[in-house]
Amino acid sequence: MRIHMSELGNSDVLAGAVNGRKVLEKLLERTDKEPAAPEPVFLDFAGVNVATASFLRETVLAYRDTVRRRRSNFYPVIANANQVVEEELKVLVSTDGDVLMLCLLDENDHPREPRLLGRLDPKQRLTFDLVQKRGVTDAAELMRKVKT
Repeated sequence: MRIHMSELGNSDVLAGAVNGRKVLEKLLERTDKEPAAPEPVFLDFAGVNVATASFLRETVLAYRDTVRRRRSNFYPVIANANQVVEEELKVLVSTDGDVLMLCLLDENDHPREPRLLGRLDPKQRLTFDLVQKRGVTDAAELMRKVKT
């Protein structure tokens, strides 16, 4: 699923905690029906010139935390964030020891150049690196790979 953040926020400048909470409500409405299998939710920042830390905290981080709490099959990924937006996200995750998944998303909704923003603990980093190297895998295959 791809959600255009500039459309939800009705602007190319997304600012303020109050506005962020309004956009969070829209995000939750769009993802109220759970998928049967895990599915990425690409929060697409293409066309957004600026997004403030307060807006991002109340939308991106709050959305991620909400879907985690409800044990959702939705997995939020930040897509097509420019350097300004990415810097604001970096500030948020660096103070909390948090991590966000980022990528570029093409016109066919295919992600490319996946990367993490923030710092994983060593075991999480090993798992992420193995999955990124293998492409498609599962836990059993990763365990076999680590033991060899």
